[in-house]
Amino acid sequence: AKPAARPGSTWEPSCEEQRMRTQYNRVGEAMKRWREFPGNNTICLDGRVITSADWGTFAYSLSIVLVVCVLYFVFEAPYMATHVSAAIPVAEAYCVLLLLFFLFRTSWTDPGIIPRASATESFNLWGDIGTLQRNKDAMVRGQIVKLKYCLTCNIYRPPRASHCSTCNNCVDGFDHHCPWVGNCVGARNYRHFVAFLLSTTTAVGGIVACSIYHLVALTQDGDSFTSALGKSPVSLILTIICTMLLWMVGGMACYHTALAMSSMTTNEQLKLTHTAFTSPYSSGSMIGNFLRTMFGPRGPSTLLLREPIDFEV
Repeated sequence: AKPAARPGSTWEPSCEEQRMRTQYNRVGEAMKRWREFPGNNTICLDGRVITSADWGTFAYSLSIVLVVCVLYFVFEAPYMATHVSAAIPVAEAYCVLLLLFFLFRTSWTDPGIIPRASATESFNLWGDIGTLQRNKDAMVRGQIVKLKYCLTCNIYRPPRASHCSTCNNCVDGFDHHCPWVGNCVGARNYRHFVAFLLSTTTAVGGIVACSIYHLVALTQDGDSFTSALGKSPVSLILTIICTMLLWMVGGMACYHTALAMSSMTTNEQLKLTHTAFTSPYSSGSMIGNFLRTMFGPRGPSTLLLREPIDFEV
């Protein structure tokens, strides 16, 4: 649980750590690991929720979603239910619930953070100081991949893992750090992120279609376009805002769908680590890759944040 110490170094608990140990020993409880988690994360609900520290950007993106949805259901949904079909607002509500669910799942799920080495593990790994190899070779389906040593976490990162400078953690299957969802996107929450993009694209596209239909229907009833805007100005506002969102989020949805179908991450694609046809992690089928990404096993979290700390003395 403590930051790894190198051979020859000594570690003494700080005054705050000594106070916390005394306090928890006094009440007969064991201090849980999340209290001394070394990454730059915000941890809530006694270790059940872990997210990034930049929650302000996440709150901003959530507020945009909520404002757009409120405008739609207050001004557009009644018109669509009355003049077209009540099924349209119901379908839109379902898409909104999906995007909110996957947004929170992406933001509040451990993305695959790899625990740092303990002082003892680091000592055993280093052995004689200066002899540690910075890189190791590993074989993955007939291809050699590099395992890089992380000087912060004191571990050899597994294939596809990378260190996030924002959260200060090594993340398995690291894709990228997304401030808009307030978390890293990695092996354990990538499917939620893709589902969030797809559901958001569907919901925003539906709002654009309904808003445009409302304005066109008003003009066909004999009103001029200016008169139609006067009757339903929110339709124009929603059309402009949601068209911009559709352009950005829809583009990301297409991009990450293509990555999932090629079994690649954003990090690998940007660094040209592999191509869509040479990645050792590809099953050889685009549909198979996508299904494995979205529905394959993701494994449990290895952080064990709610487990008691075994202090090393």
